[in-house]
Amino acid sequence: MEEATKTEVYGTSEEVVYKAFTVRALVLGLIMGFVWVISQIIMGVIGGYMWTGEAAAAMMVVTYAVFSLLGGKARPEEYGVVYGITETACCAALGYQFAFPSTVYIFIAPQFRKYAEFLPSYMAPASKSVLKAAAKGGPVTWGEWAVPLAFYMILGLVLFMLSVFTILPFRRQVIEVERMPFPVATAAAAVVRITAAKEHPERAKWLWLGLLIGLVWGLLLPDSLLTAMGVKWEGLSTERDFTGRLQKVLPGSALMFPEATPDLVCWFYLIPLEVQITTFIASIFFYVILASIQVKAGWLSYTPDQTYTDYLIESATHGIGYWHLGDGLYLAIGVVPIFIAYRYLKDTLSRIARPQPDEKETEPMPYRYMWLGMAALFLIALGIFVKIGLPAPLTIIMLLMQMGYFHAYMRSIGMGDWMIPHGYQMRAFYDWIFFRTGVYNPNSKIGFITGWGNTIVTEAAAAGGVASMETFRFAFLTGMRPRDMFIAQVIGALFMFTIGLVLVVTLMHKFGGALATMRFMSSYMGEVGERSMRRSFLDWRASSFFGGFLLGAAIIVLRVFAPGFPLSVYGILFGLLIPRYGLLYLVTAIAKYLTLRYGGTKTYESIGVPFAAGLATGGILMVIFTAITVTVRDVGIAEIAGIASTKLLGGIFLVISLVPAIVVTIRAFTRK
Repeated sequence: MEEATKTEVYGTSEEVVYKAFTVRALVLGLIMGFVWVISQIIMGVIGGYMWTGEAAAAMMVVTYAVFSLLGGKARPEEYGVVYGITETACCAALGYQFAFPSTVYIFIAPQFRKYAEFLPSYMAPASKSVLKAAAKGGPVTWGEWAVPLAFYMILGLVLFMLSVFTILPFRRQVIEVERMPFPVATAAAAVVRITAAKEHPERAKWLWLGLLIGLVWGLLLPDSLLTAMGVKWEGLSTERDFTGRLQKVLPGSALMFPEATPDLVCWFYLIPLEVQITTFIASIFFYVILASIQVKAGWLSYTPDQTYTDYLIESATHGIGYWHLGDGLYLAIGVVPIFIAYRYLKDTLSRIARPQPDEKETEPMPYRYMWLGMAALFLIALGIFVKIGLPAPLTIIMLLMQMGYFHAYMRSIGMGDWMIPHGYQMRAFYDWIFFRTGVYNPNSKIGFITGWGNTIVTEAAAAGGVASMETFRFAFLTGMRPRDMFIAQVIGALFMFTIGLVLVVTLMHKFGGALATMRFMSSYMGEVGERSMRRSFLDWRASSFFGGFLLGAAIIVLRVFAPGFPLSVYGILFGLLIPRYGLLYLVTAIAKYLTLRYGGTKTYESIGVPFAAGLATGGILMVIFTAITVTVRDVGIAEIAGIASTKLLGGIFLVISLVPAIVVTIRAFTRK
């Protein structure tokens, strides 16, 4: 569909044709979607490199290069198609390529043989020879895989889209009213607006300078491309542990400065200043001051000469129990804002019966279909888990809690680019309701499938709503219609849960899913299910969980009535659950404060944002180059055309990244 609209570009009027799904945009989006499904599956399994929106953000520079070679002016919405497909495909593969084969492994692993009886037979091929071929390598018998693959495709797609539809009705509230920053999408949109849309051309030099510095910075880090190439290079590390120096004065305290990477610095810099400062304050308060007070009071055990991690885990799990406190606060972040914005919620629900004419153009779809889709996917997911063996009451609570956490995931990404796992605490919550009370026997089929089901929902679904809202933020910043972005999201999800899973089965049989090269079929899901039966959750305290929930709710409500309240609930969450980064947040907060204090918003927008976007893009590209090189090495490809594969690939990556970056940066700063 083409539509001509008039837009102002630097004081001149010109006719701009809006069309997202051009041939080149769709083809490149499909190619990149496929490439990144492969990347998540192969590089994620072999090299341990996994991505979410960062990969899609870095691909905007690649898309710019490709579109430039093809000639003609590319429109921002075309980039949006590529961005939406790529990010959603990446997020759909995040963890599920492990969870599905690991479930199949339960049927063949001797240590889990007794638990295989708890799972329906259609979760794995019936033939033992086919299972052995999948684990050790051998020919693929697609007929045997037809039913299991169909099951996992349906399960994965249903859970992923449930996460998407759980978030979908709140798109306008989050993106257009609250305007959450989603730093990855903000950086990606800045790249597109400066390059493709040619907005404020004077900002391009800061983007390219950031890109060049990001590439060099990523190259100099430990375990970088230089290391993968075989260069004897230890790297320049910023990680410093200050824990030992604090013990005489503050026993039990934990403090360190983390490894600072270009992308982390960018994400931190782009989020609100109050979140950065609160994160630093909370990490110091909980893990330095309050932790030491608990040690001196005898609430926490203390052993001298321990590491940062030792003291961190002690304070996080015992005493007040920061992880339990943080998990309750996390749920509050997901649930409470929905009811705070009750007028918006009421409006969207009223549109079920009275849809507005503009919904088809301004929303991904009419609200009645958003809510209907959410309800239908919930019921389908409920039916699947009940069929597998989970009682309906337990499944309903599991899905409702997960849906609350889907919102929390989305908001934590939106305000800090952190997705925080919660599987243990979720399982502990079910234990508190259903197993300690004697409603169900934890050492039964229900106990095993509770752990399996909770984990598979997290693995197959958690990133769906995040990917959806992050790409909608990109669409908002680049003028792309929400409907077109939603179509791109669906294409990306379909890629993973069809082609992606077929690829997983193919690679399992080719390399051996349980062998070292491609360790898809691990004991992961079996261990999760077994722990859910055998592990004691007595250290989980409802008081800490609900205390955290009330703390989060109170801060959210307080900021509604007192907007000047200085502490951010997101900063307290990050300080509780990822305190390692507290000092880095302080550094980026100082940088952002100085930018705004002495340069104002104009300097922040014209220099700070483009430079940060380039910095992150360069750093991520260097990580991608490293991941490819490591993967080729670990697969066993020692030479290419008689040259060591790592040196050849590494050299090519250095030339195609650094040389253009240097040239374009020099031109940008010398051009009049």
